Amino acid sequence: MKIIARHKRWVADCMITEMVDEKKSTDDCSYRVFTATILGWRKFKIYSGFCHEKLGEEVQAKVRALKKRIEENDETVFTE
Repeated sequence: MKIIARHKRWVADCMITEMVDEKKSTDDCSYRVFTATILGWRKFKIYSGFCHEKLGEEVQAKVRALKKRIEENDETVFTE
């Protein structure tokens, strides 16, 4: 896996790391893995799969949802 970006401005107080898996990528589409650090909590796996048009929006939405759950003290977010 190769880190290709760290998105610090997509969601406030979060850092989303974007990686590419060159072994799983094809000539037509790259295989991406996104992880996030949310409010200091690390290693949330957000997405792994092939790239598609609305992938960035989907990743941001999932991170926002996880962040909201953490802010609401939903501890189940850490065991999923």
